[in-house]
Amino acid sequence: MGSDEKYSFKRLFLKTLFFISFFPFVITYFILVHENWIPRKKIELIISLWVLLLLLIGVSGFIRSQKISTVSKSTEVYNTVSVVQPSDIPIEISVKETQEINKEPNSSPQLLQQATPLEKINTIVLDIANVTPTVYSEDNFANEMNAPYNIVVNLPYDHSISSCAMAKNLSVEVVKSLFGDIEVRNKIDRVIVTVPYYLRMSLGSDDGIPMAENDAFGGPSLYWETLEKIGLGEREVDNFRMRTWGVYLDGCN
Repeated sequence: MGSDEKYSFKRLFLKTLFFISFFPFVITYFILVHENWIPRKKIELIISLWVLLLLLIGVSGFIRSQKISTVSKSTEVYNTVSVVQPSDIPIEISVKETQEINKEPNSSPQLLQQATPLEKINTIVLDIANVTPTVYSEDNFANEMNAPYNIVVNLPYDHSISSCAMAKNLSVEVVKSLFGDIEVRNKIDRVIVTVPYYLRMSLGSDDGIPMAENDAFGGPSLYWETLEKIGLGEREVDNFRMRTWGVYLDGCN
């Protein structure tokens, strides 16, 4: 309902209430002047009923005006919401969201360049073998100040390796990647890798560094063929830097 209609209804209601309110007083005047027309008890009853009627009219009018006001406010709110257009949204929001979507994370090479040697060792082994290596120097756990390091990579017994070829590939990839990083290989004494059920190997830095510098690792098959020619078996008697050996377990025999 529009504002004009509301105003018209309200004005009509007030006029009606105004004129009706005077009616009982006029009737009362004439009755009191001519008391013999109607008994006093009936006069009191008529006046009481008339006052009650006026109250009911007033209350119903008030309730109707409140409903009209509520409906009008709801309509205004709806109209206000419905006129909002996509173009009314500030362009900065769309630009910010686009920038967040298009923002690329830092690449792994950049992270490795900023990392310390110990952090690089952990990252390389995690990427290849999905395990965290144990790194120590002599009898102490490694820190940035006590290199060179012994790096021990032990796969769990419930690993996902399912063949000797896969085990050879993983073991060679680990040592090749560690010695392939110039900063890391100068901090290494030796790397030892164990793949339960398949093989166990050690590569000392006296062999690993020259192989990396000369790109002489080759593939996993060639690497293990070389170890076979040297002679398989664990040899833990020399300096760590010289401990290069390999052993086949049941899965590779």
